[in-house]
Amino acid sequence: MSGAMEKSLAILEYLVGYPDGVALVKISTDLNQLRSGCHRTLHELIGYGYVRQMPQKGDYALTTKLSSMGLSFLSKSGVVDIAQPVIHRLAQATGELARLAIVDGERLTLVAKAQGAKSGLLYDPDMGMDLQLSCSAAGHAWLMTLPEDQAIALVSRQGLGSPRQFGPNAPTSIKALMKLL
Repeated sequence: MSGAMEKSLAILEYLVGYPDGVALVKISTDLNQLRSGCHRTLHELIGYGYVRQMPQKGDYALTTKLSSMGLSFLSKSGVVDIAQPVIHRLAQATGELARLAIVDGERLTLVAKAQGAKSGLLYDPDMGMDLQLSCSAAGHAWLMTLPEDQAIALVSRQGLGSPRQFGPNAPTSIKALMKLL
């Protein structure tokens, strides 16, 4: 991958964590990019419509162009249209949140949901989120369909989720995960 492409993608992925915008200095420091080069890349991304500069402080944030492209892609694929009625029926029958995640290479990404609960605490995760394979029900379901060596390789590349972030029962070793699966 070219250096310019790598820097652009790094900035786009970084900005996902800052919906209200982030300063150039923080972006360049956190990504270990020269400030002048980072500034130039940000302005190229602005020109292509992927990034905007916030009016008050001049911070940089993503536009909705990437999410629009992703939603358009999913819409044209037909996956969600086919699965949504099934997810809805499952949610209604169980009274629980039902979610659909799709496998894309080594990633498992949430793309659709239906809420079955009528009252109480309604948990609503972000769509488009990549799941932590070692700490999610969908991740476990996918890993169980794979040969053990392939499942271990995927989790090793992604890393284990920490109990601090995913709860006290999150597996802290490959051995613990394999026992759980």
